[in-house]
Amino acid sequence: MRYYRFERGNVVGSHAQYEREVSGRKYKVTVDEGEREFDDFLLRSMVHQSGLTRDQFYCGSKTAAKKINKRIGDK
Repeated sequence: MRYYRFERGNVVGSHAQYEREVSGRKYKVTVDEGEREFDDFLLRSMVHQSGLTRDQFYCGSKTAAKKINKRIGDK
């Protein structure tokens, strides 16, 4: 989330919201920080909330990018 300049916002229990604004549009991604790994449903939800493509979202993290055979920063 840091790669795309999301800032940590509200936290309720283990759920944190990360926010960013791009061209006047606000994006808010809810992340369950209590989970070690996210299932496909949660990942699709986070990608959708972020306003990024799947590849962009995954390429914001070395570990995630590796899962789809890309490098951090790839588009």
